[in-house]
Amino acid sequence: MAAIDRSTIRGDRLPYYVMLHNLRSAHNAGSIVRLCDNFALEGVILTGFTAGPEHRGFQSAAMYSHEYTTIKRYGLPGEALQDHSAYSLMSLEVTDSSIDLADFEWPDRGILVAGSEFYGVSEELLALSMAVISIPIFGRKACLNVSNAVAIALYDLRLKSHGRER
Repeated sequence: MAAIDRSTIRGDRLPYYVMLHNLRSAHNAGSIVRLCDNFALEGVILTGFTAGPEHRGFQSAAMYSHEYTTIKRYGLPGEALQDHSAYSLMSLEVTDSSIDLADFEWPDRGILVAGSEFYGVSEELLALSMAVISIPIFGRKACLNVSNAVAIALYDLRLKSHGRER
């Protein structure tokens, strides 16, 4: 199936960002930027050593979506949070106190943190989060690829958002 880009987005942008902190894979970072465009979010926040549009693997996975998705770069997550203080912070991670994604009610605006597949979301960001959300896993491998997990979460966000477009 050939990729066909639309000239405009369908519906309104959701007042949400995905924050990628210390993602090792440029391919995953680019894929998540494409997801943020697919689900019409405000944009993506890159922190730490997460690769950005300057990286060829990022560009390849983003498939030009980085040209019409707002991407903000910060050295530290705290700097990004200061600039986005009106947004609720949520983390996508499995912890003892995680809320099942199916039961989660998304706030009006927010930042969803996705961390390193190896290390997960940092303790600092988990402590700052108003909620930690998890996706139930039924197989033997207890984790998802980070871009797949973000895709599932953003689909849930879009479905549960008021005034959603189908």
